[in-house]
Amino acid sequence: MATAATALGARVVGLTGRVVSRGCALPVAGTVWAGNTTQAWRGQWRRLWRQLRPALPGAGTVLGLAARGLAARGL
Repeated sequence: MATAATALGARVVGLTGRVVSRGCALPVAGTVWAGNTTQAWRGQWRRLWRQLRPALPGAGTVLGLAARGLAARGL
């Protein structure tokens, strides 16, 4: 699983979740909102990860890499 945040200037912000298989990342979930609004991302990330949970295998290793903005204790 891979997740990413993308901003198009101050106009649009999007979060996407992708399932990674054999070097390809297939988008399976996402959300988009206006970039000029003040909105907490934590709830958006959690909702996205809940949607992606069924796509993950029952056993295995999950690695989480985070940029500075995602290093929040609640995530």
